[in-house]
Amino acid sequence: MFDIQCAGCHVEKGFNDLAPLVKGWTEEMTEFNLNHLHELKHFMPPVTGTPDERKALVFYLMSMNRRAEAIPGGKGPTRQ
Repeated sequence: MFDIQCAGCHVEKGFNDLAPLVKGWTEEMTEFNLNHLHELKHFMPPVTGTPDERKALVFYLMSMNRRAEAIPGGKGPTRQ
């Protein structure tokens, strides 16, 4: 899902990285935002895919959320 729908504009650990954008999001918040992405941010296309594919994208973004917490330089607490 990420490769097909997101990677064209969001490069993991690079340009427009999603990790800082989803930092602090809960699973419920992430799912809500994906379901309403094109309404919340009019420049974003709607997220497509089956319910299972969308759930997989939620879990993938949650893994980015955990990575964002470990980014040094004031972007989140560093894990020990």
